[in-house]
Amino acid sequence: MDRAMEQAAAMPGVRQVTLCVNAGSTGAVRLYESLGFVRTGREPDALYVAPHFHDKLDMVCFLPRPPAR
Repeated sequence: MDRAMEQAAAMPGVRQVTLCVNAGSTGAVRLYESLGFVRTGREPDALYVAPHFHDKLDMVCFLPRPPAR
């Protein structure tokens, strides 16, 4: 994940990375939060894994801006 974030930050014009995760996957949510992601929304019953529906969390991480030239 660190390498993916480094690659995204190196791309010209990329300012943020977004993702969605099963709200019940607390370990994954904690991991993403530890990497700087913040929750931006929750969609109830967005994911269906038979026979249950699960809420989806939307998350964003704003990348550091490169120094001005």
